[in-house]
Amino acid sequence: MLQRPLDGAGAYSPLSDRTIGTCFGGDNSNGHQGYANAKRGAKKFVRSRVRFHEDRAARELARDALIGDL
Repeated sequence: MLQRPLDGAGAYSPLSDRTIGTCFGGDNSNGHQGYANAKRGAKKFVRSRVRFHEDRAARELARDALIGDL
């Protein structure tokens, strides 16, 4: 069996000016989560955090645009 001890996933969000990253790996044998499932979970985690920070940045931009008009 091919052993991959540690890997990671990451993404940069230009809207929120943040880089989100995570690591996965380790024991992928004997009933533990497989490598492919761990990789998919890490990608989902990164996407959800990027989406959270982009939504927050968009809300702040909208708020600043409204306050700037006053």
